[in-house]
Amino acid sequence: MRLPGNVWQDVWNGAKPIPVRRQKRLFDDTKEGEKVLHFLASLRPADVVLGLVPTLLHAAICTALENDDPLFPFLRKALASVASNVQLLSKSSVPSVEQCEDVIGMLSNVEATLSRAKALKATFERAASLAGVRFEEVEGFVEELARGVPNVDLPGGSRTPVGRALLALFRQSRKLATDASSVESQPDNDDGSQSAVDFPSPERREYALRCFVRRPAPYSSPTPQYMYCCSSSSGDLRLAAAFSRDTVFQ
Repeated sequence: MRLPGNVWQDVWNGAKPIPVRRQKRLFDDTKEGEKVLHFLASLRPADVVLGLVPTLLHAAICTALENDDPLFPFLRKALASVASNVQLLSKSSVPSVEQCEDVIGMLSNVEATLSRAKALKATFERAASLAGVRFEEVEGFVEELARGVPNVDLPGGSRTPVGRALLALFRQSRKLATDASSVESQPDNDDGSQSAVDFPSPERREYALRCFVRRPAPYSSPTPQYMYCCSSSSGDLRLAAAFSRDTVFQ
C-alpha cells in the first residue's frame, strides 16, 4: 500500500479534511432503532408467539431439570434430546409451526413421564414405610414402572419387599374404603396367605394363549398363534384371536 500510484494512497491524499462533527455517521443508531421499533410494531401475534417459543421451551426444560430425580436417569437423557431439538429450533430465523409442535409434543411426553415417575416414587415411599421395608429394595421396580414397561416381573410374589409394599398399599386402600376395625382384626401372615384378603376383588380376568403350530400341513414351518379372552365382573366376555400359517411350505 506504500508503493507510488497505489489507489489507497491516491484516495487518501485526494480526500478533503472534514471535521468529525460534519462527517456522516457510519452507523446511525437512531435510524436503526426506529427500524427495530417499526419491525416490532408490524409483527403479527403469531409471529410474536413463534419468536417466543424457543425461550419458553428453554425455560420449560430448565424447570424440568430442576425437578429431575437421580432415580430416573432415563429422563435426563430424554431431556437432553429435547434440548438439542430446541437448540436447532432457536437457530432457525423463522421456526415453522410444525417444528414447534413436534418439540412441544416431545417435551410434553417427558414432563408427563417425569410427573408419573415422581408420583410413583412418592407412593412407594409411603408403601415401603407402611410395610416396614427400605425404599432401596423397591427402587428397581419403581424405575421399571416409570419407564412404562407394560409387564414388570415380580419373582417371589408377595414374599418380596416389593410384594409387601404392594400389599400395604392395597391394605391401606381397604381401610379407607371399609371399616378399619374389621380389616385390622384380620391376622397378617408372613407366608403370603393374607394376599387374597388384602387385594380387592378383580374387576376382570384376562387369559392369553400363545403357541406355535405347523399350519396348514404337518411339514409346514411352525407359525405363531395367539388367543385372548377377557371376562369382566359385569358379565361381559371378549374373545379375540390371531392365527398365522406358513406360506412357503404349504
